[in-house]
Amino acid sequence: MTETTHAPASTSDMVREFHTTFQVPTAPGAKPVARFERLELRYSLVAEEFAELTEAVYGAEAGAQVRAATARVVAEGDDTGADVVEILDALADLVVVEHGWAIEAHLPLEEALVEVHRTNMAKLGPDGLPILRAGDNKILKPAGWTPPDLAGVIARA
Repeated sequence: MTETTHAPASTSDMVREFHTTFQVPTAPGAKPVARFERLELRYSLVAEEFAELTEAVYGAEAGAQVRAATARVVAEGDDTGADVVEILDALADLVVVEHGWAIEAHLPLEEALVEVHRTNMAKLGPDGLPILRAGDNKILKPAGWTPPDLAGVIARA
């Protein structure tokens, strides 16, 4: 397993390190595109995190409702008209809203991101390669993987 011994300079640096280590596609120098082969996976990952947030705030039933609604959107949606400008606007707004929530609630988001990155980098299999789910190549957690210690991050803040 790979262990990061230093905190990269930014969230983007940490995510880029994860992409490089885990062979997640990157397109340095490429023009932005709305439609790409992993669009559905990326949308589903954002939706899953939103469902987890919903569950954390409103409970398990609310989280289940978000998951069900997302599954319907993915199954029935038409992503052929995806708008790259609107996608970028929504992604930027999500980051601003998330950081604003953390600031208002006095939650140490930057420190949490470093801790999440540390544990994400430990998701390599025993052979040193990513473990990928068949079908969409989502990165899976290896046996013995431990989640980030976010309670510890809060306690240290």
